[in-house]
Amino acid sequence: MVDAFSNYLDAHGIANEVLKRRPELADVLHEDPGRPIIRLDLPGGGAVVCARVTESGVTAWTVGTPDKPLDPDFGTGKHPGDSMAGWMLDEYDRLASASAACTSDSASLGEIARNP
Repeated sequence: MVDAFSNYLDAHGIANEVLKRRPELADVLHEDPGRPIIRLDLPGGGAVVCARVTESGVTAWTVGTPDKPLDPDFGTGKHPGDSMAGWMLDEYDRLASASAACTSDSASLGEIARNP
């Protein structure tokens, strides 16, 4: 029970750090009330998820995305970014900008199709 509460506090701390760095993401940041999971919903669908995960007997915090469900360095203590919150925000920015690029490309193609 102490471990579960500690994991919840860690998750809450990560969520608070995300909001401290990027308060404009408050509407897309979600904490799971029953599990140590934080989710940042992406503009085009999907989410960046930070969670306490067990894989092959190793338990660690990691960040998953729609295109990278489990980091190859899982359980090694290595992760991109300066913290779990930093890693989440790096992935959010990467995927949100890719989504925006796809949206703007689609709009441009739509305009070309309507006005050849």
